[in-house]
Amino acid sequence: MIRHFFSLALVIASFASNAMTAKSYIVTEMDGRVIVEKNADDVRSIASITKLFTARGSAAYDMSEMIEILPEDMKTGRMRSTPLKIGQSYSRGLLMELALVSSDNVAALALGRSIQPISTLPPSTTIVEASGLDPQNQSSARDLASIARELVDTDLAKTSVQPTVMIDTKERHSTNPLLTRTGWNFKLSKTGFINQAGGCLVVVFETGGRLVTAVILGSSGVPARWKDLYELRQQLNDHDTFAGPPSKVKLKAKRKGRR
Repeated sequence: MIRHFFSLALVIASFASNAMTAKSYIVTEMDGRVIVEKNADDVRSIASITKLFTARGSAAYDMSEMIEILPEDMKTGRMRSTPLKIGQSYSRGLLMELALVSSDNVAALALGRSIQPISTLPPSTTIVEASGLDPQNQSSARDLASIARELVDTDLAKTSVQPTVMIDTKERHSTNPLLTRTGWNFKLSKTGFINQAGGCLVVVFETGGRLVTAVILGSSGVPARWKDLYELRQQLNDHDTFAGPPSKVKLKAKRKGRR
């Protein structure tokens, strides 16, 4: 049985590596057993995947606490579109939603100011700021998969798979376009993109009747990370019907790091 599993994993890895654009990736069972991987220990920039660590650090605080948006948050966040306004205060819970769902840099930076420096990080991980705009925020696919498995049953994970966030009567949409597509059931989701990192993705989703964790780092772009995820799922001996990646990924914000 063990020999069969490793043989299957080798076949999956061979097929997947030919179709993938990602520089590194890993898919694991929820017990940590690796299904397929490539360069999973390489340390790479993780872009807005950083917000998982920011939210993880913020989760221990009171979600009703009000946090003011400062001019430095807006300046550093470099977003063309954010519902947040300088001088106004918002609940920690709402800022968590915006950071995880619509990948709002300003929300993440405000959260980062409000928490103690993150001290418990996986061995390969370095976090120098809260939003993911700095390419020095780095980790490996293997360590990110471990974090995803740790978080999967938390309120943070549930927040991360909301399709929208409502603020001031307006909806802010998730950066994951597969959330509402046929055959996809996500339990955790976070995306990232800056030029230095490429397309990044950390998800926990249901496939073939069980949950798996997938981490993709260094895809050739934003649409490519979804194609890479689709390619990986096709190799998992999953006979479920599930939609392919969207042909066009519509993003309202075009600034680095929100994606």
